[in-house]
Amino acid sequence: MNPEPTSSHCLCPATASSTNQMNIQNFRLRLRLSEIEAQLLQFGDETHPRRGENSRLRKERRRCLLEEMTAIQRSLDLIIYPILFIPAEITSEIFLRCLPNEPTKPSASIAPMLLTAICRTWRSLALGDPRLWSTLKVDTRHANRLSNLIPEWLLRAGNMLSSLHIQLPNTDSRYFDSYFHDGSEGFACNPSSSLFTDSWGRLTSFRGDSFSLEECVELLRRAEWLVRCEFHELMTDPDHMPSDLTPLLLPNMRHFAIRATLEEYDTDCLKTIVDLLILPELRSVDIFCTPHCFDILSPSVLSFIQRAPHIRECTICLYEYDAEPYEDTVITAILAVLGVIPGLTTLALHLDWENGVFAILDRIKTSNTFLSRIQTLIFSVCRDVDEGEWSSEYTRKIMDALASRSQPRPGVSQLLRFRLDFPSLNPDEEDEDHSDDDVDEQLFKLQTLKKNGMEIYIGPLARVLPRA
Repeated sequence: MNPEPTSSHCLCPATASSTNQMNIQNFRLRLRLSEIEAQLLQFGDETHPRRGENSRLRKERRRCLLEEMTAIQRSLDLIIYPILFIPAEITSEIFLRCLPNEPTKPSASIAPMLLTAICRTWRSLALGDPRLWSTLKVDTRHANRLSNLIPEWLLRAGNMLSSLHIQLPNTDSRYFDSYFHDGSEGFACNPSSSLFTDSWGRLTSFRGDSFSLEECVELLRRAEWLVRCEFHELMTDPDHMPSDLTPLLLPNMRHFAIRATLEEYDTDCLKTIVDLLILPELRSVDIFCTPHCFDILSPSVLSFIQRAPHIRECTICLYEYDAEPYEDTVITAILAVLGVIPGLTTLALHLDWENGVFAILDRIKTSNTFLSRIQTLIFSVCRDVDEGEWSSEYTRKIMDALASRSQPRPGVSQLLRFRLDFPSLNPDEEDEDHSDDDVDEQLFKLQTLKKNGMEIYIGPLARVLPRA
């Protein structure tokens, strides 16, 4: 933080004068600091004439010198580092803006740990503000390195720890006790363990990776104030199944996401979680699984959604290796689930095949009650659309569906944003159904949608949604 040396002739007169005054003040303070240090050394000199001075007076004089030295050092810091003039409460707010947007693994190269390495003042401020330590990510692959850091982090957070992300290794030995304890209590992360006992009840945000069903249920029972919760790569562990299957009421939950592995045997695990949860204030839900799993799970999902009447955003991701075009039962399950979310405003649907997308678009066109409040539709299809497979019929279906929601009507919201992503998209330039009149008609519809304020993107995945 030391400024580069600057010659006075490069500065304007006012700046040069101010710099000279600061240099003079700096010199005087350092001179006085040297005098104080010399006087303090005399207190340890047995031959000094003041050695026989009254002990009480010596202690008082030494205390005054130390206080003056501290004040001088603080003044010197302010001269060298002008940023220290900023009031502590403002600096603390700046520190909060330096934090990562999401929980990250503790690192000396990012805030808040980085802030403790700048200077004494910043270190004191950073260590004394629990808000800076309120989020934490634990990657248990580095458990040995973190075994001392995590308790210290929790100590700094005090009762302010609100966001926690625990990433377990994706192995057969997934259970907390067997992985962390290893026969000891040195590094326990089990929801029933001592390390986080004081934190579960205060958490408002949690993400767990590679958790077993038992661990998920145990955590949800303990973290009753959660507002956001995500379980990624939910694992089935037959040796550790929950013994208590009474319903789980979380009255503050606004966002819930669950992502199973691509193994079909995880369907029962997903079903158990969905059946147990009661989330009356839920606003956003994400479900990631295989199409077959979703087909089996759909009755439970329907019941779950009926217990969460305020859902506004929904993401459904159905991917599967070597997938074939979806069976009618899978598409029917998707339509049934979406049909019982009347207040849905944002839908993101990620599929292997496009037939599910066009089934939804057809339903939107033909039914005013289906997704009647939808404002944003985001679709992505995993497979490439090869040359010759994209026909003008696809274009007509999309334009007709979008046109049916291009204007608000009583009981029906205006669609404002539509996106359809493919890995690659190569329309057939020799489509027999292709005609100039058809192209003109679709272009006219597109221009009308644009005038009405709708954003449209169809094509390869792009980082930014371009304007229609």
